[in-house]
Amino acid sequence: MLTPEADAELQKLFPDDVYRDVRLGITIQDLLEKLPTHYPADIAKVLASTSIAQSDEGILRLCCNMAEFMETYSGNNVIFAQLCDNLNKLAGPNNKLAHIKDVILKFMLDADFLSPHISARLTQAEFFAVYWKSYHISEEEIVAAMKHYHQQCPLSELPLVYFFIFFRDMIQRIDPEFYIVADEFCSKAMKTKQSFSDCFHNSVVFSYEVWQELAGAVRNNNFPDPIVITIWDDDIASFEQIASQPDFDLGQTIPNITFLPLTSTFKSATITEFAAFAGASKIFHYCLSHGADVTAPSTCLYTIPQLAAAGGNFEIIRTVSQLHLPTNGVAHTATMARRRDVFEFVQRFFPDDINHQIPRLGSVFMQCCSCGDLIGAVDLMCHGVDLNQRDNSGQIPINFAIRNGKRDITRMLLAHPKVDTSLKDLSGNSTLHYAAEYGHDDIVMEVYKRGGCNINDQNDMGFTPLMMACFRGKLRVVKKICALPELDWNVKSSWGLSALSIAVQSGYPELVNFMLEIPTVDVNTADNNGKTPLHFAAEAGFAAMVRILLSCPRVDVNLTDSEGWTPLHLAAENGFAEVVALLCEKENINPNVMDLYGMAPLHYAVRNGKVEAVQVLLSCPTTNSNIKDRRNRVPLCYTKSHPKIAELLMQHPLIEPPDEDEMGLSPVDNSPVVNFI
Repeated sequence: MLTPEADAELQKLFPDDVYRDVRLGITIQDLLEKLPTHYPADIAKVLASTSIAQSDEGILRLCCNMAEFMETYSGNNVIFAQLCDNLNKLAGPNNKLAHIKDVILKFMLDADFLSPHISARLTQAEFFAVYWKSYHISEEEIVAAMKHYHQQCPLSELPLVYFFIFFRDMIQRIDPEFYIVADEFCSKAMKTKQSFSDCFHNSVVFSYEVWQELAGAVRNNNFPDPIVITIWDDDIASFEQIASQPDFDLGQTIPNITFLPLTSTFKSATITEFAAFAGASKIFHYCLSHGADVTAPSTCLYTIPQLAAAGGNFEIIRTVSQLHLPTNGVAHTATMARRRDVFEFVQRFFPDDINHQIPRLGSVFMQCCSCGDLIGAVDLMCHGVDLNQRDNSGQIPINFAIRNGKRDITRMLLAHPKVDTSLKDLSGNSTLHYAAEYGHDDIVMEVYKRGGCNINDQNDMGFTPLMMACFRGKLRVVKKICALPELDWNVKSSWGLSALSIAVQSGYPELVNFMLEIPTVDVNTADNNGKTPLHFAAEAGFAAMVRILLSCPRVDVNLTDSEGWTPLHLAAENGFAEVVALLCEKENINPNVMDLYGMAPLHYAVRNGKVEAVQVLLSCPTTNSNIKDRRNRVPLCYTKSHPKIAELLMQHPLIEPPDEDEMGLSPVDNSPVVNFI
């Protein structure tokens, strides 16, 4: 179980409904659908806490998922490394890797983790290199773990079936006896008479037929509605019996249908839609002959032709094309579902669909780049596809591959002489911007060495690739870029922000600490409003960031922005007492700087009722408690609604009776304090 301290942190971090899911070990993909985009970094902070007990497998699972997400999707290698280190810490000093290997193996035997990578056509070698060698886990240990969990899992445990299928060659090579056991297990689990080898031939890639077998094996659990099983089996006789019942509605919606491998989420679907996906041609034609409206808006986000394409059901695709239903997106769906046969079918009979673009997904070639479909991408390249085609936002295919971490396709495109990485999207971002933003330091260097890109090139907001990396906290990218001789650290964005200011605003202390060590970085650079990095950190109340900035002797704590505000003004006004204390500890701090309105930090802290900030300011020996603004008002004049602060000021040994202000009012008129005698 979690320690009370760690559990309390989780409760603070998540909304109530999400907290419950987190404690149950929700997958990171599901978690991100419920949370704002800034949460991964917050989650990582909690997971980095050593107060998480190693016995809490739900949190360890989330940790594994988070590590995988950070590495694969966001490219945040820093957080990934921190999480991996945390996993090792949780294993205990006397058994550093053994327990973690066990945890990782156990929770990686999970359909939620495996399915997207299997469907992405990863080979065994690629999968092993990416996900196991980084943890120093050998093939023998993988097989041993599968044997161990095979003894504990029920017959219908699909994650193990996935593993048996995916690592069949490795199992046969390392443990032939266990391979025979695996063969029998898979055959029984899928309720077929086919053997393991016959059923999955010699491929390490999940075909759609495999998905059908697996879905059929557990359909009684996933699909309790008998009509779904009837449609899945294309049992027209049973379906006609169901349809003859008085309360039968051909347009009814079937809930909780999963269209694997098109999507792992459950959706609702009409009978006709599910028949198209399942390849139930008899039932599909029955629906058509009985007046089913195939042109009605889809209930599952996919059109009937797209669902038929995902299921590889050519007869139904031909039928719907004869009905003149739009086939837009069929090739995209075939790509998403890894249906090579459908893809070739579309190329032959619906060539226009190959070049058709749909919102967010772009063209089919862009979809191949996004999904990591290397074979599909190569096929289209052989057919002369435009390698620099643009979607409605101006992005080119290589940017899709970079955004989704598809390094194989990215490198293949970089090696092609016709790919133009200098092309910019409608926001002015080049390929170098994308590589830097998504944390691919190796790709950044390959794009740079390829030529045609300026490392200081700015997009429409004035952001350089360095700024994009700082915005996302990609420390490894920043380290690679800073070694380039042409780099200008002090280029500013349209708002006057430098890379350092962006890193501070985005909240990456480690990155800021690295940048402060570089002599050419202007640590006091100001934006269009005169705010320095220290202003941003103080205004946000980010004490850790303020502490890092103050550790640099080049940082000037008394610089003012366009309104005459120092960082101390911002911290005091917002009541960030810890930040105020850090600033007041500096020997050269001037707590009495007046802004354009003639007000000092103490004026703002008092006026806004920030008791703790007032206490800290009054404890600073150089603070003038009787300082007057341009209306001749001392801080005491602003205490009318803040009696506690009035008492603090009255108790201060240096407080003096104030004069009347420019309105002729005394502090007695403006404050609850007693008169001076």
